[in-house]
Amino acid sequence: MEMTMTRLRERAVQAAWEEVRLHSLRFTMADVTRRLHMSKSSLYKIVSSKAELVHLMLDHIMCRFNGEEQRIRSSSQPIAEQIHCLIQAYLSLVEPMTLTDFYRELEMQYPREYERWQTFFHQKIDVTIDMLQQGVDAGVFRPISLQVLQRCLYASAAAITVPAFLKEHDLTYQEALESLEDILFHGLLAKPE
Repeated sequence: MEMTMTRLRERAVQAAWEEVRLHSLRFTMADVTRRLHMSKSSLYKIVSSKAELVHLMLDHIMCRFNGEEQRIRSSSQPIAEQIHCLIQAYLSLVEPMTLTDFYRELEMQYPREYERWQTFFHQKIDVTIDMLQQGVDAGVFRPISLQVLQRCLYASAAAITVPAFLKEHDLTYQEALESLEDILFHGLLAKPE
């Protein structure tokens, strides 16, 4: 019975993420039930409320990313490649959040969940900074102020998730984050010929 309930929750979470792609957090539980071809009463046996569903949705992303992070960090890839892989894993997992006003709506409608997401996000930036420090110590990266870089990452990562910015500059979130990654890893100076 518990295994079935877990599978049903996973299906509900997946359906909710599909609804986020269409409606952001404005989706309703009725939208989820239609997608799952089940009644509202059946859905409410799986999750007690939309707030619980949102909590489970974020848990799903966080758990998947933590698993990817562990897999990448335990690999024998060079540190620069590990950082790149982490960025790519993050991109693929948060992509549904970046297509709409998800972050703004999360902050307004579910402030505790938004705060939980921000804590998770900052922890992942801290992991990246630790990895960059390992790269500096190994001579892969030149010594820089990692505290300044950390602050820049917080601010720039938040700024490029704003749908209006992306739309104004005809960018996808992935393109914006890849551009940020390119600037961080390759700098601004043209390579000498």
